Amino acid sequence: ATIIDGDISTNNYDFTLTRYKLKQAQVIEVVEKIPNLLQIWENYRSVSKERVAATTIKKHWRTYEKHYLGRTPEQLLETNKANEYVAHLLTRYSSGSIMPIFSNCLNLSDLYCDLYFIIGAGIIFLFSRSL
Repeated sequence: ATIIDGDISTNNYDFTLTRYKLKQAQVIEVVEKIPNLLQIWENYRSVSKERVAATTIKKHWRTYEKHYLGRTPEQLLETNKANEYVAHLLTRYSSGSIMPIFSNCLNLSDLYCDLYFIIGAGIIFLFSRSL
């Protein structure tokens, strides 16, 4: 409307109305990025560091990062690869040694463990079969 008013006042009105047609909107594709386990872990770590004991961080978190995340092929860290991730861990570690990784996250009362629960169904099933 501002353009039309300006054109009328300056005697530049386009009677064909071509100048005033809506331009076609640019189509933007929105892709939802699903975080992988490493990104979920980093988020969990950043929101939990104030409430977790320093000894737990030192003893357990570094182990998780080094062994269970750092030595896993990146494609297995995708949340839709839960079964393959657990199968990979079971080729390297006993079920008893990796169970503590997930046992804390099976407690739904912990808000932050919901982050890990993205992969929970596959992990719970595999652990219940392998223990």
